[in-house]
Amino acid sequence: MTSTPSPAALMSHRARSDRASLDPGGPLFLLTVGVLFAVPGGLLWELGLNYDGITGSIMSKIHPSSYLAAVNVVIVMALKPSSASPCRRLLEKYGGSVLLFTFTIAALGFAAISRRPGLAGLIDTFCVPALLAITVEEVSEATRRRGEYLLHCILTCNAILTIYEAVTNHHIFPYRYEGQIPVELRPAGLQNHALSNAVVIGTYITILAYGAPLRLRTGVRATFIVLQLAALILTGGRAATVIVSCFLLLRGLQGCARVLAGRRFSRAEAALHLTVIPLVLLLVVVLVHQGVFGILLDRFNEDSGSAMTRAKMFRMFTYIPFEQIMLGPDLQTVDYVRRREGLELGIENPVVRFILYQGAVITMMMIVGVACFLVQIARSTCNIHVAPLIYFLAVISTFESIGTKGSLLAKYAVMTAVLTNLRPIMYGRR
Repeated sequence: MTSTPSPAALMSHRARSDRASLDPGGPLFLLTVGVLFAVPGGLLWELGLNYDGITGSIMSKIHPSSYLAAVNVVIVMALKPSSASPCRRLLEKYGGSVLLFTFTIAALGFAAISRRPGLAGLIDTFCVPALLAITVEEVSEATRRRGEYLLHCILTCNAILTIYEAVTNHHIFPYRYEGQIPVELRPAGLQNHALSNAVVIGTYITILAYGAPLRLRTGVRATFIVLQLAALILTGGRAATVIVSCFLLLRGLQGCARVLAGRRFSRAEAALHLTVIPLVLLLVVVLVHQGVFGILLDRFNEDSGSAMTRAKMFRMFTYIPFEQIMLGPDLQTVDYVRRREGLELGIENPVVRFILYQGAVITMMMIVGVACFLVQIARSTCNIHVAPLIYFLAVISTFESIGTKGSLLAKYAVMTAVLTNLRPIMYGRR
């Protein structure tokens, strides 16, 4: 004889079913995050897609995560039950994302009319972050927690792969331009480029040190920080290494100051510090023995074009008329000046590069959009320090970063939202 379920059991089962039905975009969101962080351009080349080159279909220039993000945001906005219309929800809850997306569409229209390059770059760099910032708040807390575990796994694999590439000098998915591998090749892991790898690793470290949720055990968090720090040093990113080291030192001094001020601490915290400090010292000794710090110091001592590039890039504006600087310089003039100044390899600032290729008016519009977007991200999270944002802005200003095609802004938005306690923005509350 079968027993009849109690009313409480039926209500619990109905609540679980309702919660499951309220997350229609959860699985696709996890797939989007996995593709965004774990599928670099080098892997796409191996799959037959010339993502980083200029030849081939225009569809191949857009990252697969961009297509997934677009489908995902449509699903969560259309299928998730809500008392408000999708347009009202977008305007009231995600003003920064809507503004960034709108400005990007305007920039796309300007680039298409004036026949300027970088259409796919605008989509990957600015449209996708706006879409993901909406999706990450619309999915359920359970999905965000699964996304947190997924990010920890991917970023741990990325650090291990970075260390492997640095030790063996063998790169699994190297950056390719029209199939060609650059001569200077530092470990990029799963992030397609060494400097992008440094941005992602350093942002992850600062989130772990200042804003990671309490459900991540202290010992596990410290282990992750040590592993990621080793990978960051091996990427050769000078600014990233210095800034992260300063933040970690400041974090340690803050802890010591609180203890000296009489703050109580647990045995676990004491054991952690007594364990981590020797491990960090051992890591430093091993890296010194392997000559890693010598290589890093050589990068500080030798120019390698970076310091002179930062001085020369401002000199480029003296060759271009003011009207063109405002509305978009002639591309042939820009290419000629870059060759004249020896800047073929890159411009060491995203704002300067954007001005040179899109004009100051479009650049200022995009700066406003990105600023509003970052404010929205900061307001939607709680229990997070300002350190990840300061690190991200400081490091991306040292190379082309978001001034060209990439996914750094999208990765920052996802890491900040998923790896911290997300605070949903309520209607009418600003």
